[in-house]
Amino acid sequence: MTVANLRRGGGAFGAVAALILLSSAELGFAQSSGSDQPIWTDEPVRVDRDRQDFERVGPAPAATSGQSEMDRFTLRFGARSHPTVLDSISFSVAGTRYRLSGLEPVPSAKICRNKEGVRWACGLRARTSLSSLLNGQTVRCAPDGKGEDFELVECRRIGRDLGEVQARAGHAFATPGSRYTEKEAAAKAASEGIWGDTEVEVGPENEPTVR
Repeated sequence: MTVANLRRGGGAFGAVAALILLSSAELGFAQSSGSDQPIWTDEPVRVDRDRQDFERVGPAPAATSGQSEMDRFTLRFGARSHPTVLDSISFSVAGTRYRLSGLEPVPSAKICRNKEGVRWACGLRARTSLSSLLNGQTVRCAPDGKGEDFELVECRRIGRDLGEVQARAGHAFATPGSRYTEKEAAAKAASEGIWGDTEVEVGPENEPTVR
């Protein structure tokens, strides 16, 4: 089809088609940088890469460490999961019991006494804290071994580690050498949660004794 034929078609379509045809013809004879060959032709052309300076597209970037880290979190508990909170670090979903790894719970029936002698339900508050973390937003958990009666997990909600939240608030005890020892130390220094109880004692192996 010639340009003249397109123009006889009349209207905007004919004008646009003619413009595309002319532009394509000019592009076909455009010279690459330093080369006497057109960018594209109707015949096979041997490519001399030494005479080309086109930008090369590199390989796709490898997965970041953050992406591979999140691949561990295969368990998801949303609003329809209806988790039942058992204590400050334990819950059950559909008959399976889960426990935040690296922590020991504050007993739900524990009653604390502050420096003024006022008694308060620190165990119930610790359990309620976990309940508020599990409800609302989707919680993602990574399997982290098995306990005697629980599936051990590391859980996050909107990027926040639930174990860190509980340990820092004084609502759980860090097991010796766990990743939460610093959070527990900060809570203890600030007398947060269970650490505001005048009856909490620390044993010879730095394990808390709750009465």
